Amino acid sequence: MESNLFLINEMNKNVLIEYLRIESFKYGFNNYFSYILARLAGTESERVFRFIIVLRLCEYFGSRKGLINRLLFFCFKLKKSRLGTRYMIKIPEYLCNKGLYITHLTGGILLNASKIGNNFTCNSGVQIGYAGKHENKPAIGDNVTFCSGAKAYGGIHIGNNSVVLANSVVTSDVCDNAVVGGIPAKPV
Repeated sequence: MESNLFLINEMNKNVLIEYLRIESFKYGFNNYFSYILARLAGTESERVFRFIIVLRLCEYFGSRKGLINRLLFFCFKLKKSRLGTRYMIKIPEYLCNKGLYITHLTGGILLNASKIGNNFTCNSGVQIGYAGKHENKPAIGDNVTFCSGAKAYGGIHIGNNSVVLANSVVTSDVCDNAVVGGIPAKPV
């Protein structure tokens, strides 16, 4: 999983376009015209995707050198902060790999993991963070889905292709291809 995560200095224009293309298809925007129609209609998927665009632009300009890029980084960071406050989403830069998909805005989303792999799906009310010390953050693999209200705390690893069911609390490692649920979460 380490090799799939991009490094700060690897975020170039081609990577940015690839990430946004993959994520736009996940939100159902096959072309620019469908995004404009959704923006005019004010759909929830458009609002979430707007946050994703600003997050990716923060990552892009934060990895570039130069005064103009620094200024653009701070402008987009301010915009991300404002959108995050409005939509109750807290995701740091350089955390999520390509394919981030947030299904709903209600209930708040807090992602504070050490790393998140490709194609991460997150429903409303999800909290991922540290327990006690800041270095005890979860590591999440590829193709992982967190259902509504799911939580993961501590220095754990959630394997590839796993599903964390609704209102579950994950406090121990989850193996690959597992479905876990309950408090504390156990394989179902």
